[in-house]
Amino acid sequence: MKKKILKNIDWGIFICCILLVIIGMIALFSATYDSEDTSLQRQLIWFVICIPVVFIIIFIDYEAIAKISPILYGIVLILLVIVLFTDPVNGATSWFNLGFLSIQPAEFAKIAVILFLALVLCKIQEKGKNEINRPTKLLIALAVVAIPVLLIIKQPDYGTAAAFLVATVMILY
Repeated sequence: MKKKILKNIDWGIFICCILLVIIGMIALFSATYDSEDTSLQRQLIWFVICIPVVFIIIFIDYEAIAKISPILYGIVLILLVIVLFTDPVNGATSWFNLGFLSIQPAEFAKIAVILFLALVLCKIQEKGKNEINRPTKLLIALAVVAIPVLLIIKQPDYGTAAAFLVATVMILY
């Protein structure tokens, strides 16, 4: 089964992603060469962390991820509320500062909300494909996205909120 999973990976996209990361790091290195900026080190740390995470996620059955999406959605909502009480950075309370790195919960929310929205839409359409056209069912799906979007607007982070709205429109389309 492991060979089948690795065989189904689109290696072209994976290699292009790695090349884009390398090009970005070269650009970041050239931009911060003479300064004491630690952006390159942080990017390298995230790159080293994320490559194994990507391969771990590849081996997880997508149905298992869909089943835990309500839990992920709940955790993300809690994080989006908690981040509102952090110190503002450039006028926005969007970040958890953990000392050596900062985390923006809205970025994790993008994944969790899309997974949960997909699950909700699948549940709605179990009775028929036209169920999503009913106003009450559509409002349920929109509420799934509206709650985190309103919390993100409160930070304020309008760019991330707009990304949610575009993703929602594309998913519903």
